[in-house]
Amino acid sequence: MSGFFELPYTIVTIGLVLVGISIAIYYDFVGGMLVSLGSFLGLFMMLSLLLLLVFYPIHLLFTFSPHSTPTVHIITPTGYYTFSYPEVSYIIYYSTTKFPIVEYLIIFFGFLLTFLRLRK
Repeated sequence: MSGFFELPYTIVTIGLVLVGISIAIYYDFVGGMLVSLGSFLGLFMMLSLLLLLVFYPIHLLFTFSPHSTPTVHIITPTGYYTFSYPEVSYIIYYSTTKFPIVEYLIIFFGFLLTFLRLRK
């Protein structure tokens, strides 16, 4: 658990701000009035998570099921964290359904960064 807090404070702060903004706007537009705006914020949030992969060896695993809330799994060298909060998970889910390329980009960069780390 201590390794999770060794991230640079700026990255943690940016991540928390992005999650807070995403949750706030998701609640404002719940009901599907501005799904495209929510998807844009979800895309922005996912790109910020990709930045975490560059600065810290975190592996992201997204699981989607039509019968349950989408879940985000974060695997770090010091522990395993699962986030299944509907507010955050559904923003990620909408962004990947609106922009399927986002999911492929995360998988591609995750594999690429893992491969580069293994070669060292």
